[in-house]
Amino acid sequence: AVVSTQSTGAVENKKINSLLGRFDKKRKRRKLNTALTADCAEFLLNKPSAIQSESKKLGEEIQALLNHKSAREKTIIENLKSNKTAQVREFCEWVTKHECKRGNVKNGSCKKLHFRKLIYAHTDAQLGDCSFLNTCFHMETCKYVHYEIDEEDQRAHMRMRQRQAASVRAKNSAAMLVSDSKNLAMTKANLTPPQWIQCDIRKLDFDVIGKFTVIMADPPWDIHMELPYGTMTDDEMKKMGIEKVQDDGFIFLWVTGRAVE
Repeated sequence: AVVSTQSTGAVENKKINSLLGRFDKKRKRRKLNTALTADCAEFLLNKPSAIQSESKKLGEEIQALLNHKSAREKTIIENLKSNKTAQVREFCEWVTKHECKRGNVKNGSCKKLHFRKLIYAHTDAQLGDCSFLNTCFHMETCKYVHYEIDEEDQRAHMRMRQRQAASVRAKNSAAMLVSDSKNLAMTKANLTPPQWIQCDIRKLDFDVIGKFTVIMADPPWDIHMELPYGTMTDDEMKKMGIEKVQDDGFIFLWVTGRAVE
C-alpha cells in the first residue's frame, strides 16, 4: 500500500512538472512574440509612408530646380561680373576649399575666393557660423564658428595681380610706341574712386546723391546684442526713401538670421 501511494505521488509530480514546463514554454513564447510584435510595430512606425516618401522626393526635385540657375540669372551674373582690373573677387559658393573639392568635382580647379574655418578650443561647431563672421568683437570667447580668407588663395591672388600688372605695363609700353596719348588713355581702366558720406542716414536727404542701378545695403539691424554702433528699428528702415535713389536696378541687402518683425 505504501509503495502504491508513493508511485502515485511520483506520477502526479511528473504530470505537474510537465504542465509547468509547458506553461513556462508558452510564457516564453508569448514574451518572444510580444517582443517581435513591438519591434515590427516600431519598424512600421519609423518607416516613411508612401505619401511621405513621395513628398520627400518631390521636395528634393523642387530644391534641385530652385538651385539650378536659369538663362536669365546666368546672363545677370555675367553682366554684373567685375572686369579684370577690378579689386573685387567672387567667393566660392562652397565657402571652404574642402567643401569645394567635394561638391565641385566636375568643374575641376576653382579660381574663386575661399575661406578657412577658425576652430578654437572653445568653439562649438554645432552652433553654426557667427553672424559677425571675422569682425566678431569676442572671438576669444565666442563659441560660434568664424572664418578668415584662405592664405593660399591670398598668395595666389597676389601672384595673379602681379602678373596682370606686369602685363598691363608691357601693353602700355608697346602702346606708347605705336599710338598717341589719346589711344593710350583708352587702354587704361577707368575706375571711379570710392566716396563716403558720414552721417545719420535717417536724416539724409537722398535727393542730393542721385540715382544708382546697383545698391548694396548693410543696415544696422537691431539684433539685441552689444554693438559698437547705433542701430535702426525695422520701421525706421522701411521709411527710408529708397525710391529716391533708384528707379530700376538691383538692391543687395545684408540681413541677419532673424526675420523683419
